[in-house]
Amino acid sequence: MNRKIWIGLIGALFCAYGTAASAGLITVSDEHISSITDWTDTLTVDQFDSSLGTLTSVTISFDATMLSDMTLDNDNATATTAQGTVDVQTIGSFLGLGSLVIALSAPTGFQDLGADDSGDTDLPGDGGPDEITISGLTSTDMLSAILTSGDADFASFIGLGSLSTTGLGTFGGFSVLGGGGNVDVNLNTQAGASLTVAYEFEEVAVPEPTSLLLIGAGLIGIFGARRRLY
Repeated sequence: MNRKIWIGLIGALFCAYGTAASAGLITVSDEHISSITDWTDTLTVDQFDSSLGTLTSVTISFDATMLSDMTLDNDNATATTAQGTVDVQTIGSFLGLGSLVIALSAPTGFQDLGADDSGDTDLPGDGGPDEITISGLTSTDMLSAILTSGDADFASFIGLGSLSTTGLGTFGGFSVLGGGGNVDVNLNTQAGASLTVAYEFEEVAVPEPTSLLLIGAGLIGIFGARRRLY
């Protein structure tokens, strides 16, 4: 057989074999469902299994959310104006992101409170003119990072095990401005957090049925040509 034809057939077969390689994406995640602060938890995600292909990038996202209801109650004998602010902070760390500190804050805005209607014995929630309830105070924020093969933590995401956050938790608080320091606060705050890791990779090349047929046909043709030459 002509040497050029032989080389051309072999090249075509290898090209057909390589057409099955493609990019892949796997996403793993864990979350702490929104619950009353303060809480501690550990979020865990699986590493990338290298038998699936060659890892090209790792995208890490950490989200924190807050939801709160607040009641301001005036203990002053005269009407006053006050403003409350709910604060929640996540703490901890995770490989590739480092610190997981996110400060969430939701202000009530200025609120006009009537004079105390029952002395110092009343409790927030009695619905009198000296108090006001603000519901649905929310705040969200996130941290993210993209790692590639040149980053120090990249190789740590490859394996058959898992990776976890360290020291993850939340704590909440509140502050009140105005009211002469005589405004009581009744606070109900919940917070949640989630960790998501997305693995982008080049899949292991597996010949498709069409590629296998092309390889088989090519080999039959090659060996048939060789027999006719001899």
